[in-house]
Amino acid sequence: MSLPRWDVPTSWSWVRAGDVASIVGGGTPPSKVEDNFAEEGIPWIGPADLTGFDGAYIGRGRRDLSERGYAASGATLMPAGAVLFSSRAPIGYCAIAANPVSTNQGFKSWVCAEGVAPEYVRYYLLSSVDYADSLASGTTFREISGKRVAEMAFPLAPLAEQRRIVTKLDVLTAGLARAREDASRGLALSKKMRYAVLEQAFRTVQSQVCISSLCSSISDGDHQAPPRSEHGVPFITISAMNDGKVDLSRATRFVPSEYFQNLKRERQPSVGDVLYSVTGSIGIPAAVTAAQEFVFQRHIALLKPNAECDPDWLAYMLAAPQFRSQAEAIATGTAQLTVPLKGLRRLTVPKVGLAVQRECASYIRAAFARTDRLEAEAKKALALIDRLEAAILAKAFRGELVAQDLNDEPASVLLERIRARRAAEPKAKRGRRPKLAS
Repeated sequence: MSLPRWDVPTSWSWVRAGDVASIVGGGTPPSKVEDNFAEEGIPWIGPADLTGFDGAYIGRGRRDLSERGYAASGATLMPAGAVLFSSRAPIGYCAIAANPVSTNQGFKSWVCAEGVAPEYVRYYLLSSVDYADSLASGTTFREISGKRVAEMAFPLAPLAEQRRIVTKLDVLTAGLARAREDASRGLALSKKMRYAVLEQAFRTVQSQVCISSLCSSISDGDHQAPPRSEHGVPFITISAMNDGKVDLSRATRFVPSEYFQNLKRERQPSVGDVLYSVTGSIGIPAAVTAAQEFVFQRHIALLKPNAECDPDWLAYMLAAPQFRSQAEAIATGTAQLTVPLKGLRRLTVPKVGLAVQRECASYIRAAFARTDRLEAEAKKALALIDRLEAAILAKAFRGELVAQDLNDEPASVLLERIRARRAAEPKAKRGRRPKLAS
């Protein structure tokens, strides 16, 4: 790894992570042995424990190791202040141990030398996820090794300046967190508004008819796996319609054009048709709005509205909570729920004329336009906050966030002291795993 990554003040020093911290991996005991785990034992952290975790400090995860499990795990008990850094699935989760903890093998943690503030290290690692990922190996499953983590370039500032930087970042990131929370509330509000609009739009009609009476056909994708092709017709799964629209750019592969032409007409999507997910993530509708050939998986139903049914109204109605509750009530299966086509055809919808359907669809469309604007503004704000946070962190580790103090002990002196202290430490005996990393 090349040093330096960028210019830093003269009182700083570019070092490798291994110069200022012990890089400690983790381990996992056999999971089928229940005695390896305890209700209250040795705290044990995995990357999943940091999913959605936005705090700086963590004391324990969802499971603890027993003494037996710890001995069988290959993990090391690290002191409070260790910086836990996930090295796979995914790379880049980061938190500081609030007390002695161990981790599974998904971490390459930093046990910092005296004079290196864990909070400073944590902020640097949070700003360096792309850099860390660039050092990882693997394609479908990327992981950064302990050796590569130890070689990571690290901008060592004087200890006093580390503390000033952390204090400033704490204030600034707390403000950004509040702004991010406000923007996230905007996203949540837009979803609630859509839900309320749909619920209200389909609440008052009492007369009901089977949905099959408004469709010329209701079918699903071919149950036989279609042949693959380098080019041809896109093949989509439910992920291509999660946003309520058909997004062919998310096609997983292609099938030969002849395959599409040989499908029954009821399985060939066309403009005005509506897709509806019936397996797994059930209840997602998506209108077909473009005249483009595509093939879909069998977990998706295709509804072809007849002359008495407005396609937009049908798509909105399929997303309404009243219809969704019907679909969930007839769904079968445990690991993966499925709405059977026979049951789908029997589900009921409001019995209203075409003119009323179009008026209802127009009202929902206008209401959704307002929620779309709210959602767009919230997403724009979140993107701006992310860019601002990245810029603040970049300034911090270039020495531009707080002023330098000429009275600070230079990082070079701190580094020499760390090296001297390490050289004076007794060497660990081979064959023994220390119970507490230091």
